[in-house]
Amino acid sequence: MNVLFFGTDIIAKTVLEALHKNALHQFKNPVVKDLAVVTSPDIIGKKNQQPVKLYCEQKKIPHYQPLSKNKDNHQNEWNSFIEQTIGSQKFDFGVACSFGYMIPDNIIDLFPKGMVVIHPSLLPRYRGASPLQYTLLNGDEEAGVSILEISKGKFDAGKIYIQEKIPVQPTTRYTELGLELAVLGGNRIIDLIENLDYYKENGILQSESSYKKSSAKKFDVEHTFISFKELSNNEVFNRYRAFYGTGYTTVRTKFQDGWFFIDEMGVVPQAGEEETMLGEYPNAVAGSIWLLKAKKYKNNLYVKCKDGWVSIRGGYMESTKPQPSYKFIEKFINKEEVFADKNSEGRYHFN
Repeated sequence: MNVLFFGTDIIAKTVLEALHKNALHQFKNPVVKDLAVVTSPDIIGKKNQQPVKLYCEQKKIPHYQPLSKNKDNHQNEWNSFIEQTIGSQKFDFGVACSFGYMIPDNIIDLFPKGMVVIHPSLLPRYRGASPLQYTLLNGDEEAGVSILEISKGKFDAGKIYIQEKIPVQPTTRYTELGLELAVLGGNRIIDLIENLDYYKENGILQSESSYKKSSAKKFDVEHTFISFKELSNNEVFNRYRAFYGTGYTTVRTKFQDGWFFIDEMGVVPQAGEEETMLGEYPNAVAGSIWLLKAKKYKNNLYVKCKDGWVSIRGGYMESTKPQPSYKFIEKFINKEEVFADKNSEGRYHFN
């Protein structure tokens, strides 16, 4: 079968690898004969955010970038792509994964055997642009992949052909979950292509009501801001898990006159050794920064949340590189002041 793949990011690249290996007969029963790729326009200065394009260049896979950054001209660009490039080629089947753009009807209609979307959630839950972030932000204990018929004019509303669950570990972050689901999706798309008629006959329709109630809308940079005064330690940590490794890099909070980016953090276990030691600071207010003298904890920052504590093991001020927390402590925190003023609300604060 001749396949045209649509995708952009590291998750899409992992699925593309599975299709490419199959096309190279690295699978037991190859089902992909020819493979080509459509990917998004270049991001100036951010070539590393184009993993699919880089993979295609490395493996010499035919690939196209028909769209510009001008959204108002996309339909004309799709039309030109059909007329000048892809219309004369014979693709049987289309696959989209983390492409980032609505695919128009006249592209969908090119594929006689149809087109599917690989979506990293258990639809109808979290349909839309940010399913991985919502999974982690809400502290879900399971996630999954849905492979579904592409829907015209709507995202993620088509008949579900395959759906498979995996457990989510409590420390899993965005990139780790995305890659795990991408490997699963890559394996299952080969299965679907091999048994396409069966899955089409046994697909499950999504109800209109479930479609409308299950949106995972795209996040803005403001959602990466952490207010320790408003969030519990688990809520802070889940927000970190949801945004670490995304295009926003990680979560951030205000320190003095700049942004502090959190590179590595964890929840302080309730009634554990660290929390017991932090009891030395009985008047600590949410957002206050504290230290511990014990050797194994002395390089961590401890921040009081609305409920509970988090430990920060790595972070950095804007315009600097990620570094261990002790570097931040050396530059910005007077240890003796912290240890001498245990009954205060805190000398140093994240806002």
